[in-house]
Amino acid sequence: MVQLKKLLIVILLGGLFLSVSSHYFGVALDGDVGCFDAIVHQMKLGQRLYTDVYDNKAPGIFYLTYFTPPPPI
Repeated sequence: MVQLKKLLIVILLGGLFLSVSSHYFGVALDGDVGCFDAIVHQMKLGQRLYTDVYDNKAPGIFYLTYFTPPPPI
């Protein structure tokens, strides 16, 4: 029963992640989306959020962008 609850939580969180991240597929890289991508690019190069690179947004959007695959070209 406990494993079923854990599986359900993972499925629900995965669905939430996909529903939120699907908004960014096919969007031009201008405005906030371009800023998120630029900061995430620096994070992937080893920079630390809010120490080496900064934006006034909450950290969730950066980690969501970090783990979301880039849109197809």
